[in-house]
Amino acid sequence: MKIFFGIIIFFSSYAYSEQEYSLKINDLKSLVETRNERVISKNHQTKAWSNRHGFLKRSFLPSLKLYGAHERFQLGDNYTRTQPTYGGEISVNLFNGTRDSLNNKILNKKKVRSESEKKVTLYHEIIKAKETYWNLVYIDKTLILLDEIKKINLSNLTSAQRRVKTGVTTRADLYEFQIKDTELKRTAEHLNMQKEILKRELLNFIGFEEDSKISLADKMDHFEGMEKVNNHSEAQHQFLAKPYLVQAEENELSAKMQSRSWWPRIDGFVALNQYNVRNGNVFGPQEGKETVVGLRASMNLFDFTTGNKEAAALYAESESSKSEAKYLEREIENEAHSEITYLNFLHQQIHDAEENIKRAQDYLKLTLNEYSKGVKNSPDVLGSIDKLLEVKSKYNEMLKDFYITRDHLLSKSEIQ
Repeated sequence: MKIFFGIIIFFSSYAYSEQEYSLKINDLKSLVETRNERVISKNHQTKAWSNRHGFLKRSFLPSLKLYGAHERFQLGDNYTRTQPTYGGEISVNLFNGTRDSLNNKILNKKKVRSESEKKVTLYHEIIKAKETYWNLVYIDKTLILLDEIKKINLSNLTSAQRRVKTGVTTRADLYEFQIKDTELKRTAEHLNMQKEILKRELLNFIGFEEDSKISLADKMDHFEGMEKVNNHSEAQHQFLAKPYLVQAEENELSAKMQSRSWWPRIDGFVALNQYNVRNGNVFGPQEGKETVVGLRASMNLFDFTTGNKEAAALYAESESSKSEAKYLEREIENEAHSEITYLNFLHQQIHDAEENIKRAQDYLKLTLNEYSKGVKNSPDVLGSIDKLLEVKSKYNEMLKDFYITRDHLLSKSEIQ
């Protein structure tokens, strides 16, 4: 209940375009599910098939046909009349070669397939939103890192300016640090451009307006919850192949219906007609009245050939869908195992990268200390700065890959 009211408050506040929204990674599923236009489209498709539910019962409802006309006609050279003609017929479907029952099953399968496709669409939109989210977090983290490196470089630039004034070193040191400062600025500007592009993509995934202001609440810290990652089962992702399995069943039913297209249809009917002289060959109003009750059978024997041909084609399409489903199941299972392997690899690599960061920081401190004593020069300092930037950037990149791969795997179990 608290979550429900929280969502209501969240979306109520959305009306104020100037407000900044703090997004969490755990918010994305509900936002995509309720606001993503592609998912909403699938919801409407599912609703459309739901509205077709009950076809079999409706097929036995009576059909009423009415007609009426007031005609002026001439028979022969001298016989001219103006007379009405009208009538009606009520017919009831008694037997339709079991095609109505099969068609009803087909419509139910279409509904199930639509629901399955909605889940697949929801899954893909969720993982795209999460991937975009973590890429944005990664950019923010990289911008903070660049700002940190820029401050170190500016401190060295100030130090180099003092050393040039005192004659300890040449202006070459000054130029080295100035060039590095320009490179860092250019990299930051490029990342800010990418950030704007990704932000618009994320807003589209979660159904927000393009000018909405958002901030990301999650930070990429070392994730220790590997128990969820390794606790994987095939049942978690069976829904991804289900549309093809349902399509196969749907095609089999359609094939059966086509193979019976030549079977007779039997209707019971009651009709009342009032003919005129022209269409009833009668001369008085009383003679033109007709009441009829009966059974009507109709069939087209030529449908035997065309129906069987279409049935064979549909059976082939059914086998095609089954093969596609089997292939997709194996592909998804392989993907899941590969993701688990990659996550365990990254988990260890992140630990190693943390140790490398400590070494790079110590190396930079040592180099700066020696630079202040005149033992090292500017290329040595820039080399140690670049090394720190490299190992921290690699660390952030591995964290980003870890979170994206983790959510790609765990999102399979979020779709029910």
